[in-house]
Amino acid sequence: MKLQSILLPCLACCLFPAASQAVLTSVYRFDETSGATTADTIRGAPGIGNLNGGTSFVAGKIGNAVDLNGSTGYITALNTVPTGTTSYSVAAWAWADSAPVWGSIVKNWGGATPGAFHLGFDNASGRISNYVSVPTPGPAIATGVLSLGAWHHIALTYDGGGATQTLYIDGSAVSTVGASSSLTAIGTLMGIGVKLGDTQVGPDGGAPGFWDGKIDDLAFWSNTLTPAEVLTIKNNGDLGIGVGVPEPASFSFLALAALGLVRRRR
Repeated sequence: MKLQSILLPCLACCLFPAASQAVLTSVYRFDETSGATTADTIRGAPGIGNLNGGTSFVAGKIGNAVDLNGSTGYITALNTVPTGTTSYSVAAWAWADSAPVWGSIVKNWGGATPGAFHLGFDNASGRISNYVSVPTPGPAIATGVLSLGAWHHIALTYDGGGATQTLYIDGSAVSTVGASSSLTAIGTLMGIGVKLGDTQVGPDGGAPGFWDGKIDDLAFWSNTLTPAEVLTIKNNGDLGIGVGVPEPASFSFLALAALGLVRRRR
């Protein structure tokens, strides 16, 4: 038996014991080049996102991305975090040209009625935050403003069992706060780049929270990702691998490389 056949699975299990727990439920890569819809590569037809005015496909962080104009552009899709959810995670690459009031990355939230999640700028502060159903003691919110004109990896993990949510910016946890033990969604849709109104027929008339900039590789998981998984997903994006946690073989390769057992090609 070759030495590597013993080392690879052992190193993968030792260094990345939680990797196999990540369960993707929805992924929008936004790699289309034209058209009025965008694919959910996990849910297929039921998850198709519908583009609305001022939304286009442009070069992104990985492949293509959607570009939203900050005033009329947004996407609607079937909500991936239904009522009763007790654990989920969401991550995306986001580029902000400006920081509009309540600028939205992705939300299931109404105008007057809280929903399951509310990820984007917090009011007019320029700081990224997330609210969940009846947040206690308040939203997870970054301590500093998000720099404009650059890609950032934004992630949120929610653990109903521990009644907490944690916000990550560029692979680092920036806020952990209390949260409800389960989530209550509003309607059946979520807005990407917008906060929908209570009736979900369009943007909230009071505070639509349009995103001004680009969004790429938006993904949801049905579990609470570990800090190591969030960082791995962010780093894999930097390498152009895309959304998700690598398979054990990829982990093993990275582990061997870290130990100097794999040489780089020159």
